[in-house]
Amino acid sequence: MAENIATFFGAWQYPHQKRQWAIVGPTKISSWMLLVIISFIIVAALKEIFPKKQEVFSADEASAADSVERNLIQACPKAANERASGKDPSHSC
Repeated sequence: MAENIATFFGAWQYPHQKRQWAIVGPTKISSWMLLVIISFIIVAALKEIFPKKQEVFSADEASAADSVERNLIQACPKAANERASGKDPSHSC
């Protein structure tokens, strides 16, 4: 469906659509679906091979991290808020 809409509005053209627009056949659509399925399989396999590394902190490291966080909040509350929301706080203060 989306491929027919895209070719109708000229996003790209297949050779049989040069003179006049025509519906995209099921063979082309099934090829795109196969590409999507294979892409998902590759990404899933790569995520399994290269998982995100989770850091494990000792109690001393955790308390040091808490101390740094408290100091950040006191020094620059705006940066602490941005850090908490996932933004880059390096340009805040």
